[in-house]
Amino acid sequence: MLLRSLYHRNNHRSMGGGDPLALNGHHKDRAFPTKTIADGNQKPVLTNASKQPVVPINVINLDKDKARWDKVILELQNKGGQLVERFPAVYGKALSEEELVANTTPLARIFCTRPVIGCFLSHRNAWMKVLKSTKFPYQVILEDDAIIACNNFSERIQDLVEELESNGETRDQWDILMLGGIACVHPEQDYGLNILDAMLVGGTRKPRFIDNSTRIHVPYRPEGCHGYVVSKLKSGQSLRTAYKPTSWWKKVALEDLPLKCTCHQLLVYQEDIPLPG
Repeated sequence: MLLRSLYHRNNHRSMGGGDPLALNGHHKDRAFPTKTIADGNQKPVLTNASKQPVVPINVINLDKDKARWDKVILELQNKGGQLVERFPAVYGKALSEEELVANTTPLARIFCTRPVIGCFLSHRNAWMKVLKSTKFPYQVILEDDAIIACNNFSERIQDLVEELESNGETRDQWDILMLGGIACVHPEQDYGLNILDAMLVGGTRKPRFIDNSTRIHVPYRPEGCHGYVVSKLKSGQSLRTAYKPTSWWKKVALEDLPLKCTCHQLLVYQEDIPLPG
């Protein structure tokens, strides 16, 4: 519903770490924990029954929000999440004016709060990590208020990625697979009042399922960045398309990306915002 979208907009939390984003989109490198919550061993890669690499999960989290990190780790452990890392993000309130100018547009500095800007830049840094990876062709990005709506979470993600890469329409073409979303994401176009949201904001697509699939579709007007998979092959294009935040809507919609897909049923929702449909 439209009210959910407005709630999400007005209550979007500041995300990020203790270090503000450096100029030109780079951030201080940190050592990420490689311990998996699945077995507690220091293993760079886990595999599922099909011997395919598990898609790693990056959780954006404030340095000061240890309680939220502990909560989301427990959530992932209980729901079958594997190869999880904490990703320190940008604390928008700590950005200098010089850093704001270097990393945002004039419109963003007018219409976006510093927490929203920090959140966007946190996701941008995560895309850069995906792009630089030499080990993983796909990675999951979660916000630390994500709630997992299924069991065997990592296996479900792996199955979806394998379906995308075995499909002639989407192989090497998809950029983002949304695991959760709000607004107009229902595959049967059961949007309710969210249709007004889509009409006002724009950036709509013709909704359709991808070829020969019953669980992956191109949504009409999705919003939300609380859970999604990024393809390394297309992450550079995502960075070029949305390198600087222009508005809050750009951050949550990324409407310029050429092939953004959504799974059905959704696997992730945001705390306090139920699954649509």
